[in-house]
Amino acid sequence: MVCEFLPPKYKAKLVDLAKPVELAEAGYTLQSAYKIKQKKVISDEKCEELVKILGERLRP
Repeated sequence: MVCEFLPPKYKAKLVDLAKPVELAEAGYTLQSAYKIKQKKVISDEKCEELVKILGERLRP
């Protein structure tokens, strides 16, 4: 729900913050994760998963 309203620059920032392993946890293959890090484009569904994963990383 959150990511479908985010502008592309914010989605690109989320991709910048994520490690390739975290992108893989969101549903991409590791090879695709590296390509996404270069292109900085992510689908809304995977973005939602990535937000959850990054939120878990920030919890103490």
